[in-house]
Amino acid sequence: MTVLQKVLSTRYLKIGREFVWVGIGQAASVIGSLVGLKVLTKMLGASEFGVLTLALTAPLLLGNFFFAGPGQAVMRFFSASLEAKQPCELMQAAWKTMWQRTVILVGLVVCVAILMWLTGQSQWWSMSAAALVYGGFTAFSTILDGMQNAVRQRAVVAWHAGLSQWLRLLFAVVLFLMLGASAAVAMWGYAIASIIVFSSQYWQYQRYRHHKLLTQAADHPDRITDWVRRINVYSWPFSVFGIFAWLQSSSERWGLGIIVNTAAAGQYAALAQIGLASMAILSNYLIQMAAPVLYSRAGDGRDHSRRAQADRINMMLLLAMFIVTLVILVGAGLFHREIFSILVAEDFRDVSALLPVAVLAGGLLGCGQVASFIVLTGTESHPLIIPKSATAIVTALAVLVGANLAGISGVIWANVAGAVFYLVLIFIVKSRKRTWCVLSL
Repeated sequence: MTVLQKVLSTRYLKIGREFVWVGIGQAASVIGSLVGLKVLTKMLGASEFGVLTLALTAPLLLGNFFFAGPGQAVMRFFSASLEAKQPCELMQAAWKTMWQRTVILVGLVVCVAILMWLTGQSQWWSMSAAALVYGGFTAFSTILDGMQNAVRQRAVVAWHAGLSQWLRLLFAVVLFLMLGASAAVAMWGYAIASIIVFSSQYWQYQRYRHHKLLTQAADHPDRITDWVRRINVYSWPFSVFGIFAWLQSSSERWGLGIIVNTAAAGQYAALAQIGLASMAILSNYLIQMAAPVLYSRAGDGRDHSRRAQADRINMMLLLAMFIVTLVILVGAGLFHREIFSILVAEDFRDVSALLPVAVLAGGLLGCGQVASFIVLTGTESHPLIIPKSATAIVTALAVLVGANLAGISGVIWANVAGAVFYLVLIFIVKSRKRTWCVLSL
């Protein structure tokens, strides 16, 4: 082997390729999101775009409550399942938990549909059905996302990250041309896109199974049962603080929609997508790169020295996220008018001056998500229940007060306060964890 071949085969080059692929995926996602924002705000207008953002709280509820956790559990435990030679059992257990939740959800949806029919609200059936399809397929995609991130299939993850954003826009516009522009039609575009993305992910998953000889039938039902238990133990806290997170997010949109009007909700959604969502994508980039490494370093979460190594890496990522937030904050302050003139329709530009605040809120929220791995590299996720739930409640109350006192400005500053509050709680959890580790040695 030549010197060049040895260099090319080093792990550093592999890590560099992974950075590139994840960067490509996140860049495609950001560009698709911003192009979609420009097109949808222009075609729908502030009021109808506000209706769409309100309707999107329904699939958000599905992801945050009914289907929360299994995807995270797969990403957390897939490396451990490979070490134990039980990846098939883990994946079968993950699918089993998702189908159990789906059966419960379908029963609830049927009850709600009957109630809507009895109360004469059947005009919402189309929107509700589209939201259910979109939320359901997006939730099932999290299982495949978790596995593909865990095995570091960066190209696959990058492809689907960008594909989902562009397909939503594509099918929404196509349906607009066929059926007219409305929030319900846009939701069906989102639903069709989610089906295609899941199908593509599942095809890639099957290819991986065949290539890595994971197709053998799991002949140990007791192992599947054990993995179901571990997934549920790790997952249930996500449902608990997920419902609070949903209440917080919904309070922002519905608070503005009810207290002010749907146009204000639409303007806030545009501001949040440029500021908060873009920073969230940046934090997801760091998390997507680091999570497999952190979980690998932490192992099964029972070795304190291995978890300490993961914590050190996590703190470096947190510092990097904070520095990048400050840099982008300065840019948003200098060029907010130009950014809004490029990215949104004219009737959304009144709130451009709030872009630096939205970037600050999104960056601090991203720092909080990175800091959460202090807990997630362990064997359980329940220590996050109090920080996440308390933050959601405090932020939701602050949002309602802010919307009533200062409209969109009050809501965005409430998000900043909530993000700071969450970081404080996370570091309290970290200090307690360190004390527990010292006492247990």
